[in-house]
Amino acid sequence: MAFYAYYSNHFTSLSKGSAYVYDAVETNLGNGYNKTSGIFTAPTSGLYAFTWTLHVAGKDVVGKSSSNSNQYTRYGEANAVLKQNGATKGAIAADTETEYDAGSATGFVLLETKSGDQFQITAEVDGEGDVYSADEYGRTTFSGFRVA
Repeated sequence: MAFYAYYSNHFTSLSKGSAYVYDAVETNLGNGYNKTSGIFTAPTSGLYAFTWTLHVAGKDVVGKSSSNSNQYTRYGEANAVLKQNGATKGAIAADTETEYDAGSATGFVLLETKSGDQFQITAEVDGEGDVYSADEYGRTTFSGFRVA
């Protein structure tokens, strides 16, 4: 059992309580990852390893509204929390402070898991700015595999 999913495009940071839904799936052995909900459901019990990466942009990469002359550059700031059945099991945050700065963070955890347990990455604070996910800047990803 293993899965690897990522965002196929840059996107605006999520608001508190929103789920990261990784739309591009490279690997989904055991069919545990659902790209519509962003939830991984463990098909079997065991020890699982999970990793997730977040890249934030120090400039608007999604685009500004030309109709708003008061719009300003929103430096990237976001967090990504791994939840197991709704309980926090790991957390990362990435932040930028200047226009051309970029920030990234990666989390890794090993968790005892029962068949049917659900895992999801969520935002636990309101994000600011945009999140990178592309070959040239790095991908925002979520992956996991059964160790034993």
